[in-house]
Formats: sequence, structure tokens, C-alpha cells
Amino acid sequence: MNKLCILLFILCNLFSVSTFAQKAEEIKQETNTGAPPKPLDDEWYKWMIGEWSGTSESNVGTAKEWQQCEWACDNQYVVIHYTNELIKPNEEYVKKSAATMGMSESEVEKMFMEMKYSAIGMMTKDAATGEYVGYWFDNFRGAYTGRGKTDGKKILMTWEGAGNSSVRTMEFQEEHTLIQTFNERDNAGNEIIGTSTMTTKKK
Repeated sequence: MNKLCILLFILCNLFSVSTFAQKAEEIKQETNTGAPPKPLDDEWYKWMIGEWSGTSESNVGTAKEWQQCEWACDNQYVVIHYTNELIKPNEEYVKKSAATMGMSESEVEKMFMEMKYSAIGMMTKDAATGEYVGYWFDNFRGAYTGRGKTDGKKILMTWEGAGNSSVRTMEFQEEHTLIQTFNERDNAGNEIIGTSTMTTKKK
């Protein structure tokens, strides 16, 4: 009986070692052979695909927003084309900016109203850690990188670049609504806090 137990123990261990070695070999083949990883299979990235529009409210003012999200590189990335136009500046922010820039309030307000922010971003997931990863480039020649994780129906990300940082939360709601909260700084170092609400057509 003892010999039988020992034999079964040895066989089980050999099977476990063999299974582990097989899994390790599969991972090695997927990551080290030069072949691309499998396409992203992420429910939130899939949900983002499409055209979005809406507004944001912040201490800068009210802005009109638009973005188009689409797959790229064989579904390894989500590409985001984004625009933002201020439609109602916040008076206090205009005053503060005028004092910083040495311009009149009317000049600053005119400049803000004529300014159009545009950007392109790419988002994916870190194959090793599973973290959400992002890259962002805008018409101020700003370049940013972001990393984050999920919290229920939210993606929490911290972005770094151009001498400042931004903390953003993307919250996915029913009826094709995307809500983003943000806390960041502008090029002059002023804190910007706000909320963006965008909707998309039903797919």
C-alpha cells in the first residue's frame, strides 16, 4: 500500500511539473517568438469604440467635446481622435489668466474662444501587468503617458508629461454615456478640476 501511495504521489508531481512546464512554454512562445499578442479582449475598450460628443464643465468654463474611438494595429490599440472648444469661459479663470499673462481680460477671453484643442491618443493594456496604458499627443506639442487600473465600471489613470500631471477617471454608464472627471494643471500651473459627459449613438 505504501509503495502504491508513493507511486501515485510521484505520478501526480510529474503531471503537475509537466502541466506547469507546458503553460510556461505557451507563455514563452506567445511573448518571445516575435509574434504579436492576441488582440485586446477588454470589455471597456470595446465599449469605447464609436463616435462621442458632449460637454465638459470646469473652472475654465463650459466646453464642447468630440471624440472618435477606433481599433488599430490588429486590435492591439484603441486610437482616440479628440477635440475641445470653449463655448463659455469662466470669468474668474479669465481674470486670473489675464493677470498671469499681462493681457486684458477681453484679449484673454477672445484668445480662449478662438482656441481649439485637438489631440490624438492611443490606449492599450500592458501584456505583463494587465494595467491600462495610454499615450497622448496634442496641438500644444504636449506628449503624455498614462497608467491605470479598473475599479468596477471605472478606469482610474494618472497621466504624466509636459512638466505636469493629470488624474482622470473614466466611468462607463448605461445608455452609452461616458463620464470623465479630471484634476490637472494648465501650462501656467493653474489647477483645473472638472467633469466631462459624452454620449454615443447606439451600436
